Amino acid sequence: MPKKSILLIDDDRTFLAMMSKKLGEKNYLIHTAANGQEGLDKAQSIKPHLVILDVLMPEVTGYDFVQRLKGTEGSLMTSIIVITSRKSMETYFDSSEIKGVMIKPFEPATLLKKVEEVIGVSSEDDGRTRSLRKTGSVKNLMVICLSEFLNNKIRDYMATAGISVFLAMDEEVACKKAVEAPPDFVFCQVYEDSDKLDAEKIAKKFKDQESTQNVPLFFFCPEALSLDTVKILPASQLIIFSESSDLLKQMEEVLKNPQSTRSAA
Repeated sequence: MPKKSILLIDDDRTFLAMMSKKLGEKNYLIHTAANGQEGLDKAQSIKPHLVILDVLMPEVTGYDFVQRLKGTEGSLMTSIIVITSRKSMETYFDSSEIKGVMIKPFEPATLLKKVEEVIGVSSEDDGRTRSLRKTGSVKNLMVICLSEFLNNKIRDYMATAGISVFLAMDEEVACKKAVEAPPDFVFCQVYEDSDKLDAEKIAKKFKDQESTQNVPLFFFCPEALSLDTVKILPASQLIIFSESSDLLKQMEEVLKNPQSTRSAA
């Protein structure tokens, strides 16, 4: 099983550093944010298993974070634990929206126990983890895909190698993000309805932008779409799969052999 991911959001950097270390030692994959807006952006992109959230923060408060995250795609798969130094804050949150409120100060072991109650223990390192870690310099991966099921599978699988995955379900958002902060690698879904996701259009946009034209870009499509896909996209940039486990294995092979990849050009 892959590592479970946790997003820590707090403007207390000492707390972030301490709990990142403690949770990391328990084999969880840790992401951090120093304010509510940064946390909201990360939560929507990485879709962690758990968010540990302070209440009183700049830009977006913990209460506003919960309300804004609620209803976004994939949010039902993310559990939330609220932490605060004010006991009165317990009444601000609906118990159906969060998994509990913890009052500061508390011992790290108390939070660790709560985390395990909410999402369980994380996986131990295994042979597949060590194999995937041979991906070398790939640390930041972008996945452009409309399937929440595949997004979660890919995110969790890559987490075993400590690869951070930015999930984009909109081509405009994906292209803008890639220009602003070029990822090490991109996998893009070939979707049956090009009005919703146009892989050929994305390939052109990546090629036309100086900051992304050398980013390795691969496309993945189910066997049912392969005959039409090879007519519009280079076969050398295609991953054709039958099921999700097959897709993950092929993605791993591509990442382990970056010298054999080519950009969207």
